[in-house]
Amino acid sequence: MGKLPLILIVFASCISSKKYYGNSISPIDQQVELDSILIESSSRGFYEKLRISNDSIYFEKKRPDFKFAKPISTAKWENLESLVEQIPIVEITKVIPPSKYYQFDGSAMTNLAVYINGNEIKSQTFDKDNPPKQFKETLNFISNLKNTYLDH
Repeated sequence: MGKLPLILIVFASCISSKKYYGNSISPIDQQVELDSILIESSSRGFYEKLRISNDSIYFEKKRPDFKFAKPISTAKWENLESLVEQIPIVEITKVIPPSKYYQFDGSAMTNLAVYINGNEIKSQTFDKDNPPKQFKETLNFISNLKNTYLDH
């Protein structure tokens, strides 16, 4: 047997040893678990940070002492998880924003970070008021969730 077929066999076995399931970033034998979601938006004079995990929502705004952390219901977390599952996780870093007005102070710059099994998957920066269509439904749900907690 020559060197080339042996190299091809080794290369093929290395590729097939890492199996990935759907959009997950984890090997198929590892359970994919959403840890939390982080959204940060900022511009001149504006800052907002929102982190949601399976048991709490944390919100911070650039205003003296305007922060809150409250428990989140299991039903709302599961709803959020199902929305995040619809986003192609391995593509989050590659999604091209539809506009970049934040570069000229026309909009707040925003990032979406999803934490899965301890790994951070972070989007490219996008305009707060014009997110990529892949994120829109999830971001609308999160915005409504935040507003619900702000009202109470």
